[in-house]
Amino acid sequence: ISDSGVNLGIVFGSLFMLGLFAIIPNQDLAWRLGFLISGLLAIILAIILGRLLYDLPEQHPKISKEELDYILSGRENVSMKTKLSLSYWLRSKNYWGYMQGLGAQAGIFFGLFTWLPLYLFYARHLSLAFTLEYTALIWSFGFIGELVGGYVVDKLIKRNPNLGFKVGFAISSLSVTIGLAAATLVSSP
Repeated sequence: ISDSGVNLGIVFGSLFMLGLFAIIPNQDLAWRLGFLISGLLAIILAIILGRLLYDLPEQHPKISKEELDYILSGRENVSMKTKLSLSYWLRSKNYWGYMQGLGAQAGIFFGLFTWLPLYLFYARHLSLAFTLEYTALIWSFGFIGELVGGYVVDKLIKRNPNLGFKVGFAISSLSVTIGLAAATLVSSP
């Protein structure tokens, strides 16, 4: 469950925006401030991480010899100049599985995070505050689902890897599809 905290930022961001709308009556100014503040926070975080993270462990000034030896002992000896042909990737089941996962993730993130709030606000004429509440609710359930789903899929994978991946992918895909379809039927809060 290595990325289970990803959605937490989106939930807190939506809640932050709700708070901004509550204290700033001018909604036009509030959403612009939300982008400005989140953009500044992202720049600050990028500067901090740029100073703390290194491309290779051996570049880190505070790494001990024992730790470096341990890391290097588990490293595969792969040349950085090795290029794999396009046909290699097109034949790889792992590649296509990974691409399906990224495609589904993009549909979830961009569908739920960008399209749905705009649809509810402009097409269904719901208030911006309600739209943000609804978005925060979706991401809150997504976060819970990611934790619970990750736990269940991990258990299934230990018993049967194929079953675990198929069940996890099927349930998450169906849930999002049904949720997006249901959202188009919303006519009032």
